[in-house]
Amino acid sequence: MGIHSPFGYVGYEKKFLKTFINLLDDFCSRCHTDRDFHKGCRGCPVGNLIYEAKEYLLNAYESDTFLKEAKIFRIIKEEIKNIEPHTIFKGFATLNIKDRLLKLRKLLKKLEEE
Repeated sequence: MGIHSPFGYVGYEKKFLKTFINLLDDFCSRCHTDRDFHKGCRGCPVGNLIYEAKEYLLNAYESDTFLKEAKIFRIIKEEIKNIEPHTIFKGFATLNIKDRLLKLRKLLKKLEEE
């Protein structure tokens, strides 16, 4: 369980970032089409988890004490704003388009080194 503070539950930021990346990698690379769910990705259980992880990260508290970590989280927040789950998310890699999650993977690695 995370630490409860005046800012809500904190302490899961690294895990939620890992979850966000893993869900997109593991599920959206071989996704159903939007026609399978009447609400599109929001109607999909995995898509809903991705949106929840994204929301948690966007609302993550930025510490005044751990400035280096807070700076990384500001970059993460900016990066994930434009990432949405969609059908064949990873399929773009086969078209020689760069990995959309590469920057997030590098930021996660930096956080784990802290």
